Amino acid sequence: MISGYVIFYSAKNRTASEFIISRAVRLYPSYWFGILFTSCFVIYWGSDLMAIDPIQILTNFTMFQSYLEISNVDGVYWTLEYELSFYLAVLIILILNLRKELNFIFIMWPILMSIALLIDKQ
Repeated sequence: MISGYVIFYSAKNRTASEFIISRAVRLYPSYWFGILFTSCFVIYWGSDLMAIDPIQILTNFTMFQSYLEISNVDGVYWTLEYELSFYLAVLIILILNLRKELNFIFIMWPILMSIALLIDKQ
């Protein structure tokens, strides 16, 4: 939730391309390190329960593995699908030049998500 607030706040003063670049520069280097670290660990010390293959590793480098239905190198990356979806929503807001409406959108977002959850549970 805090991350979402920070993302909305940082998007207020950026263009769509600046937003994409800032997110990529912030996320990819540490993410790639995590993929390499986990992959090396699994390759050298993992068992059959932790087996990974080169295509899985390379696909994980993109952060889009869940959209391509390829499993994560490490289970802790399950949140990326949600984070990338959120980034896409913010990117669309910026592309549509709705930056001035971000405060209103920020207030309405949790309300709309709560309504969606209630509808889904019925």
